Amino acid sequence: MHVDVYESTKTPGPYLLVSRGTGRMAAPVDVRAGFVPGQLVVRVRMISTDAVAGLNVPEAIAAIHRDKYYVAHGPIDFHRIVGQRLLR
Repeated sequence: MHVDVYESTKTPGPYLLVSRGTGRMAAPVDVRAGFVPGQLVVRVRMISTDAVAGLNVPEAIAAIHRDKYYVAHGPIDFHRIVGQRLLR
Protein backbone atom coordinates (compact mmCIF):
# COMPACT_ATOMS: atom_id res chain seq x y z
CA MET A 1 0.00 0.00 0.00
CA HIS A 2 1.27 3.45 -0.89
CA VAL A 3 0.88 5.81 2.05
CA ASP A 4 1.31 9.53 2.69
CA VAL A 5 2.41 10.36 6.24
CA TYR A 6 1.54 13.72 7.80
CA GLU A 7 2.71 15.27 11.04
CA SER A 8 1.51 18.36 12.91
CA THR A 9 3.88 21.31 12.76
CA LYS A 10 2.64 22.36 16.22
CA THR A 11 3.50 19.20 18.14
CA PRO A 12 5.79 16.30 17.15
CA GLY A 13 4.02 12.95 16.64
CA PRO A 14 1.41 11.50 16.27
CA TYR A 15 1.32 10.82 12.55
CA LEU A 16 -1.63 10.69 10.19
CA LEU A 17 -1.38 7.94 7.56
CA VAL A 18 -3.63 8.02 4.49
CA SER A 19 -3.61 6.43 1.04
CA ARG A 20 -1.25 8.24 -1.27
CA GLY A 21 -2.87 11.17 -2.96
CA THR A 22 -5.97 11.43 -0.75
CA GLY A 23 -4.47 14.04 1.56
CA ARG A 24 -5.57 14.85 5.08
CA MET A 25 -9.15 15.24 3.84
CA ALA A 26 -9.47 11.43 4.08
CA ALA A 27 -9.67 11.76 7.88
CA PRO A 28 -12.69 13.10 9.79
CA VAL A 29 -12.67 16.80 10.70
CA ASP A 30 -11.88 16.20 14.39
CA VAL A 31 -8.86 14.02 13.48
CA ARG A 32 -7.67 16.43 10.77
CA ALA A 33 -7.75 19.31 13.24
CA GLY A 34 -4.81 17.75 15.09
CA PHE A 35 -2.68 17.95 11.94
CA VAL A 36 -3.30 21.58 10.99
CA PRO A 37 -1.00 23.19 10.33
CA GLY A 38 0.79 20.10 9.19
CA GLN A 39 3.29 18.82 6.74
CA LEU A 40 3.81 15.80 4.56
CA VAL A 41 6.63 13.87 6.23
CA VAL A 42 7.18 11.09 3.74
CA ARG A 43 5.56 8.94 1.07
CA VAL A 44 6.18 5.26 1.61
CA ARG A 45 5.17 1.85 0.34
CA MET A 46 4.24 -0.53 3.15
CA ILE A 47 3.33 -4.19 3.04
CA SER A 48 1.75 -6.17 5.87
CA THR A 49 4.93 -8.17 6.50
CA ASP A 50 7.03 -5.07 7.22
CA ALA A 51 8.43 -4.91 10.75
CA VAL A 52 8.73 -1.32 11.90
CA ALA A 53 9.49 -0.33 15.49
CA GLY A 54 6.64 1.72 16.89
CA LEU A 55 4.16 0.91 14.11
CA ASN A 56 1.76 -1.99 13.79
CA VAL A 57 1.91 -2.17 10.00
CA PRO A 58 -0.88 -4.74 9.43
CA GLU A 59 -3.20 -2.75 11.72
CA ALA A 60 -2.36 0.50 9.93
CA ILE A 61 -3.00 -0.99 6.49
CA ALA A 62 -6.30 -2.53 7.61
CA ALA A 63 -7.46 0.77 9.13
CA ILE A 64 -6.57 2.75 6.00
CA HIS A 65 -8.55 0.29 3.87
CA ARG A 66 -11.50 0.35 6.28
CA ASP A 67 -11.54 3.93 7.62
CA LYS A 68 -9.42 5.75 5.01
CA TYR A 69 -6.90 6.89 7.65
CA TYR A 70 -4.78 5.73 10.60
CA VAL A 71 -3.24 7.71 13.45
CA ALA A 72 0.12 6.34 14.60
CA HIS A 73 1.68 7.48 17.84
CA GLY A 74 5.43 7.92 17.60
CA PRO A 75 8.25 7.91 17.68
CA ILE A 76 8.50 6.21 14.30
CA ASP A 77 11.38 6.62 11.86
CA PHE A 78 9.46 6.58 8.58
CA HIS A 79 12.64 7.26 6.62
CA ARG A 80 13.93 3.91 7.84
CA ILE A 81 10.85 2.22 6.33
CA VAL A 82 11.77 3.76 3.00
CA GLY A 83 15.33 2.50 3.44
CA GLN A 84 14.11 -1.03 4.25
CA ARG A 85 11.91 -1.03 1.19
CA LEU A 86 14.67 0.19 -1.10
CA LEU A 87 17.05 -2.51 0.11
CA ARG A 88 14.71 -5.33 -0.90
